[in-house]
Amino acid sequence: MKKIGIIGGLGPESTIYYYRTLIDMCRQKKELNGNYPEVIIYSMNIVEVSSLRASGDREGLINRQVETLTALHNAGADFGIISCNACHGVFDEIEAASPMPVLSIVTETCNEVVKCGLERVALFGMESTMNGGFYQDVFARHGISVYVPDEADQKYVSERLRKEATLECISDDTRDGYVSIVKRMVDAYDVQGLILGCTEMPLLMTEVEQQKAQIPFFDTGKIHVQSALRYCLSQTDFNI
Repeated sequence: MKKIGIIGGLGPESTIYYYRTLIDMCRQKKELNGNYPEVIIYSMNIVEVSSLRASGDREGLINRQVETLTALHNAGADFGIISCNACHGVFDEIEAASPMPVLSIVTETCNEVVKCGLERVALFGMESTMNGGFYQDVFARHGISVYVPDEADQKYVSERLRKEATLECISDDTRDGYVSIVKRMVDAYDVQGLILGCTEMPLLMTEVEQQKAQIPFFDTGKIHVQSALRYCLSQTDFNI
């Protein structure tokens, strides 16, 4: 069974979500019989990484994450995952310099959307994710259009994420506001699904909000963990 290396701390809530989701998935697989994967977590300084992104220091952001993947690899990890959507804006460069395989949250999410046969999806996340183009680039290869909210709604989505989800103090007003934006995008672009493009967004957008929005949500963190577990168990006696 391959050892999983997780770059976490971006923020801490998403790291907890990744680990909890992994354990829950393993418990559902009775054939594992308690043989859960070995996991190594490197919790980065969110202020440091956010500052690198905000300053546009692309090289610094790449180098810092490659250093972290190298540390995870040296600690015994066989492959890595980055529990942050925004950091995938430089994924190609990170992957090229990494000493071990790295699973992309964008590619894995795209694979799920392709399986569902959708052609138009909305993307919520931090402004750097919504405007970064990296989701659009990957999905376009499969003929899927990715739409983002207008400028005012982007600001609302991003600010509420930063102020509430990262501190786990979610308000009903924010949930209702998010659903309203989704409905506007359904009307404007006929989107068929919503990508939760921040690994902390499931705290805001639950099954209740999905039912209100009446389109499927794609939980990128959960998809990422599912893919990591599948990769972890590949070429073993276990299947998932």
